Amino acid sequence: MASARQLSKSGGLKSAASRQKLKQQQPNDRGVATVPGSSGEGSSNYPYMKEEHVLTLGEHFYNRTMVLVQQAARSSKESSLWDIADGIYKDVEGYISKEAQVRAFALLMYNKGLEDAQNAETVAKLCSRLASLEAEGLKFRSPLLKQLQEDFISRATWKDNDPNRWLAFTCYLCCLFRHLKIGDNYINALVEPVFTCLDSLKELGPTLEELKPAQMDILLNMMKEKLLGPKSSHFSRLLLLEIIELRASGWHLTDTQQQYYSEIFC
Repeated sequence: MASARQLSKSGGLKSAASRQKLKQQQPNDRGVATVPGSSGEGSSNYPYMKEEHVLTLGEHFYNRTMVLVQQAARSSKESSLWDIADGIYKDVEGYISKEAQVRAFALLMYNKGLEDAQNAETVAKLCSRLASLEAEGLKFRSPLLKQLQEDFISRATWKDNDPNRWLAFTCYLCCLFRHLKIGDNYINALVEPVFTCLDSLKELGPTLEELKPAQMDILLNMMKEKLLGPKSSHFSRLLLLEIIELRASGWHLTDTQQQYYSEIFC
């Protein structure tokens, strides 16, 4: 694997064509850019990736890292994914030395996780490996979590108009909560957003089951496995039990059931 030290540290976009390609990725009124050449049926949108982030890092470094991220997404073995993650870490560690570079890299990885709900798990795992990267006192995870919190707070302004991004965001959020830890501890800043996702599932359960009953069966079976799993906390078991019972009751709890869970969670 070529080291990032071998990549150009001049950082700039060297060709007018490359610069123009990035400029074509202009945001629409929702702050979302369409990938050039993807218009029409089957086109995909992703959160706007600011040109200055790529300029800060350098085009060669950015392209190299994104190739490795794509390789990780295609990896069929867990061990291979972590090997790639280690390679990215070493490349970045040898290349990034400025606070602005850490911030730019964290935001680019954040946006990568929102491109597609299918990529959320992979990018979250990579971010967990990169979390401790630091330059000039700024850790990789700080701007990543800050941007996630800002998007969560402003979700009412964009989620209804961009359901694909909202789906990717919720998947990415839950995957980051699962994998991105400080030591052995979960990150408190992600707890409330994850609870909100659970509340959304309770509200949207009937619609989701009507649209995809087989997938709902799979999801509930996974919840039952987690409910009985030895690593589940008492509180998480109660949350899972509430959703399982809610679905079994036709997505409507009786007054007695509602009172029971209200008293427990209070």
